[in-house]
Amino acid sequence: MQKKNNIKKNFYDDKVVLKPWGYEYTLFRINSHCRVVFVHIKYKKKTSLHCHPSKNTGFIILDGNAKVQIGIYKRNKKIYRPLKRLVLRKGLYHSLESVSKKGLYALEFEFPANERDLLRFQDFYGREKKKYEGKKSTKQHNFFRFNKLGTKDQSFVSNNKVIEILTIKSKNDIKKISELSLICILKGTLTNKEKIVGLKYGEIMKGKTLLIFLKKFELDKYKSLVLMSVKNLPKLL
Repeated sequence: MQKKNNIKKNFYDDKVVLKPWGYEYTLFRINSHCRVVFVHIKYKKKTSLHCHPSKNTGFIILDGNAKVQIGIYKRNKKIYRPLKRLVLRKGLYHSLESVSKKGLYALEFEFPANERDLLRFQDFYGREKKKYEGKKSTKQHNFFRFNKLGTKDQSFVSNNKVIEILTIKSKNDIKKISELSLICILKGTLTNKEKIVGLKYGEIMKGKTLLIFLKKFELDKYKSLVLMSVKNLPKLL
């Protein structure tokens, strides 16, 4: 008998959400626990200056350069290039602008998953008092989407990056992690012998750093560590 998919479907999961600055779509979701969003921002376009009052978020840049504003002051801007990461606590205002002619491509991580958790401080397209986009701003899509959890590892290639979901069940699985990758922990924790949490879901770090933590702390015997890994596509010789 085929096992049921243990990820509940959400209205936005099979749709591109059209934005005045580009688009986004859900690449992966673990029920209400977390969501991974593929984001495309057109050249010289930018998101609203906004925050998420009840969720932590983060980004991994896939392609193009992002000019990121943190906080409400314009002077607090920094350029993030491909395979750079950004971690944002709940309630922290931020905006991403594409400064590359080819546009900006990034992964956004939400903990917990909640599209409606949005407060715009300033918007450049007249949406300052509006909620997250509804049905009229969506359309069906045929993009790749991770749709199962706890099965075999899955991967696909986008913007010359290999994007994978890896399940780490034991120390023998650690060899799956590349030191050269960027990792977001989607589910699970690492603890010491007294069961004090030393690292948990929501963190984004280099594969090399995660391997150090895995030597220091223990995996939960009853829960797998679920990771999203991003690394450059190997060059052909």
